Amino acid sequence: MAHKLERPPHRACAQLFVTLACLLIFSGVLVAQTEVSEWQQTVRDLTGVGRNADAFHVVENRLQQFPQDLEAHGWRGRLLAWRGD
Repeated sequence: MAHKLERPPHRACAQLFVTLACLLIFSGVLVAQTEVSEWQQTVRDLTGVGRNADAFHVVENRLQQFPQDLEAHGWRGRLLAWRGD
């Protein structure tokens, strides 16, 4: 008699849940990266023409909206260093 290995239904549901959770997380990361590139491009454009104070305001606004944004913290540090602070 051949023994079939079948997954219990609750295990299949758990795997489906984990898969869907991962997809949602990664889709959020992609959206965040798109937003980052837009504000970062603005900061790059402003610093490229010597408007560091304006770039600093863009970064500060970004940090108010997304305080955990490490890229924004990096830009803030760069701008402070260029300013001498």
